[in-house]
Amino acid sequence: MLVSQHALFDLLSGVCYLDGAAHSPLPRLVTAAGEHGITTKSQPLSYPDARADALAERTNERPARRSARSQNRSLPPSSRSC
Repeated sequence: MLVSQHALFDLLSGVCYLDGAAHSPLPRLVTAAGEHGITTKSQPLSYPDARADALAERTNERPARRSARSQNRSLPPSSRSC
């Protein structure tokens, strides 16, 4: 039997969530992370420079790794001629 995860979500009382994909509530941790991100973005000068640089480097590394992995794959030639 599944354990109730009601406490993990900010649920409205008296509402029954039947369609979990279209109109589902966010977990409380996701809401808190989003609020932290908005606060950080709205006050960029209060963010330590070293932390901002590390975040920018980490953000730039992810697409580079993805690109390197995709270069190892070959695509079949197009059957359409121009």
